[in-house]
Amino acid sequence: MKEIRVLHHEGHRTAHDVTNCVGCLERSGISAHSRKEQPGYGTVMVNEDSDKDRALQILRAQGFEVVEV
Repeated sequence: MKEIRVLHHEGHRTAHDVTNCVGCLERSGISAHSRKEQPGYGTVMVNEDSDKDRALQILRAQGFEVVEV
């Protein structure tokens, strides 16, 4: 599994952002699921056969603050 971190965004609930990220990726044909939230970030996992760079592009285009791990 490949890991993408969804950074906390002021005024947002991180868990809600992570759920929205997973939905966004799945609508784009990338299989993803969330993991337990940590202080300051949440984690989205994408399958090994998925294009992580494309996933990051999609999420950033939707306005999410995400980083590669």
